[in-house]
Formats: sequence, C-alpha cells, structure tokens
Amino acid sequence: MMVERAFGVLKQCFRVLRYVESTSLDKIKHIILCCMILHNLCINMDDYTEVQLNLDLLDEAILEPDEAADKREIREKFFRNLMRDNMY
Repeated sequence: MMVERAFGVLKQCFRVLRYVESTSLDKIKHIILCCMILHNLCINMDDYTEVQLNLDLLDEAILEPDEAADKREIREKFFRNLMRDNMY
C-alpha cells in the first residue's frame, strides 16, 4: 500500500510518470530515479510546492487485493531493486 501511495505522490508531482508505460524498462528506471532525486532535492532545499493530495482518491485507484497482487508484487520488486541498485 505504501508503494502505491508513494508512486501516487510522484505521479502528481511529475506528470511524465503518467506516460512511462509506453517506453522501455531501462528508460522507465531512469525516469523514475530522476523524479525521486528531484523530489528529494526539492524537499532538502525547502523549495517544494506542496501538492494537495486527495488520499481517498489514491486509495480508490488502487486495485482490490485479488486483482492487484501480482502487479503490486512486480512494482514493489521493481522499486526495491531500483533503490538497491542506485543507493551508492
């Protein structure tokens, strides 16, 4: 659930993430990593326009557990690997 919320926040801040599904997996990794870096830089520099999130809408957009189990597992593994590979 936290991964979906975190990605929802990034999607609201960076519209490019709404259209990454039509690109290669390698390019998707770079786009997501860049968005995460920019997001953290803005927070660290106190130069961040707060995005008003409607968490109820984010929750509604999340699929039911039976429908989303495989997709959620794939996304979580993708993000774990992305973070692991780019930590240092």
